[in-house]
Amino acid sequence: MVVLRGLVWAAVVTLGGLILAAGIDAFWHVNSPWLRLSFTTTSVVAGLATLFYKVHRPLRAPWDDVAVALLVERLVPEWKDRLASAADFAGRVDPVAVAVVGFPNLGASHAGDAGLTRLVDTRAVWRAVAGLAVMLALLAGLVALAPGPASVAFARQWRPFSAPVWPRSVVLALLDADLQPLEQTRHVSAGEPMTVYVANLRGDLPPGLQLLRSDDGRTHRTQLLTPTSLSAGRGGERELAVATLTPKIGKVRLRAVGGDDREMPWTVIDVLPAPTLERFEIELTPPAYSRLPIVKETRGVGHLDALIGSTARLMVHSNVPLSRLTLHRDGAPAVELASTQGGLTFAAELSIDREGRGSYWFELTDEYAAASRSPEYELRGRRDEPPTIDLQSPPVSLTVTPHARLPLRGVATDDLGLAQVQLAYSSGLDTATPPTIESPLPLVTPADGSPIMSATIDQLWSIEKLRLVPGDRLHYWLQVDDGRTPEAQRTRSREQTLQVLDIEEKRREIQAHQAGMARLVERMILRQQQAQQQTSDLSTQFSHAGELRGEDIKSLDNLDLERRRLLGDLTDGRAGLAAQILRVRQELSWNQLSDDAIESRMDRLDLVLRRLVDELLPSLSERLTSLREQLRATAADAAIINALPESH
Repeated sequence: MVVLRGLVWAAVVTLGGLILAAGIDAFWHVNSPWLRLSFTTTSVVAGLATLFYKVHRPLRAPWDDVAVALLVERLVPEWKDRLASAADFAGRVDPVAVAVVGFPNLGASHAGDAGLTRLVDTRAVWRAVAGLAVMLALLAGLVALAPGPASVAFARQWRPFSAPVWPRSVVLALLDADLQPLEQTRHVSAGEPMTVYVANLRGDLPPGLQLLRSDDGRTHRTQLLTPTSLSAGRGGERELAVATLTPKIGKVRLRAVGGDDREMPWTVIDVLPAPTLERFEIELTPPAYSRLPIVKETRGVGHLDALIGSTARLMVHSNVPLSRLTLHRDGAPAVELASTQGGLTFAAELSIDREGRGSYWFELTDEYAAASRSPEYELRGRRDEPPTIDLQSPPVSLTVTPHARLPLRGVATDDLGLAQVQLAYSSGLDTATPPTIESPLPLVTPADGSPIMSATIDQLWSIEKLRLVPGDRLHYWLQVDDGRTPEAQRTRSREQTLQVLDIEEKRREIQAHQAGMARLVERMILRQQQAQQQTSDLSTQFSHAGELRGEDIKSLDNLDLERRRLLGDLTDGRAGLAAQILRVRQELSWNQLSDDAIESRMDRLDLVLRRLVDELLPSLSERLTSLREQLRATAADAAIINALPESH
């Protein structure tokens, strides 16, 4: 009975330990085979210890009188401790006698055997058997309720190093922005936000989902993720968790943990410098006609500002090797550039063929397919400004005789260089006939051979060779061409008109002009005399009264204004009397007219003009100034008197 009881209890302990270990593995998924081996070993050792305690020790213990007496007392409780005390005192107890005394109803022939049999307690064996039955029932229930997990759990205990893995309900995966699985090693550009999605390939995401991140292989950071529903196409939705990262240059490791998935391998993100353009070697070649020098420079940006028709050749340098560099320009198709020096240098060529501001930029793709876009660089085309021409003389349209010789003066300029200046004219009546253009006027070329940027035209134009007759009308102008190719730019000056008169008509015109100037001189003399008289009256009034009224001071201001107007009417360079006298003298010279009477009248007009400008008007100015100073002195004296304290 002792051996049977011990074996049953050893089986109970061993089976119970294995069930407990399997339950722990089923709940926590103990993935360490060494830990599972320790669980199994502990269960077996516990069973052997139980066997040792329940079998070996009782069998090795001595069978003495006191032990027998204790067994009898357990069967006959009313004896209490009397039999054991007596056995201990006497040193020996006859088990048969005890049995007879304890069981008087048995026959004498069987009293010894029956008594001895009754001394053996079988309840301990039945308790052990009951415990074993409970363990077996528990095992059967587990197998019946969950045969698969139970089979895996016990297999993982008996075969810790070759047992199957637990079937997981959560299998996490890292996805990129396109919801495609991330490679185990991925290359991205620094500074660009990176979106990572976490998905459960077997259903919904578990609670407590975390994203683990290691930036340098040592420092770990944990980010708790919140599941959300995103559209997965075709009207369906998928539960995902989203994380946005902006990694720095280096290696970043990522993995997700949650639910029963704790073994996702690390995904390595190799963060490389973003592909950028570091340097531009620029060669600007202007159009040949401009004779401008070729400009070469190295810059950190690619802005271009050049004359229309120029060509820009670029050598573009990147910070990392590129697999592709694509040039984009407003209104033009994209161009993939050729690479040199292992993808670090690319050659590009741009034609500046449009006026105004445009832009161009590059798309960069490195060896790991990381893409970026360069800033937009300004591309500004400057137009070749058309030349300018100013016809200065004759200053206005004229009436001339057929034998006139006119001073032809003008100034022409261009930003890049003049090609030619020509005189052109046409009849005012025949508009269908193209204008006549004379041979180019002579221009002075700079000594160093540089382009002619500005030229002054100054020569006599004899219209006698045009064979004009009185009544003809001639329109004329200067025109200038620059050196632009293939088509020069032409600019025309303002158009002037020549009305041809015979000599007598021209003489009468000049005489009529003289008469008008004489009347003008008379009016100007009268205005001067009136101003002198009013000034004298104001001076006399001040001498007698010692002051001027307010309206008199205003009259003084008006007199000074009249003096300045009169001086302007006399000396204005365009319409003044002096300019008219000069123009009449010029017309006499230009038209080769010699008339002593006209010359004499012009001399007299000029004499009167000089006297007005040099004597009379300056005298009027002096008198006005003196009167003003006297008024200011009087006002100052009055202010001083008013400031003195009153005497008492």
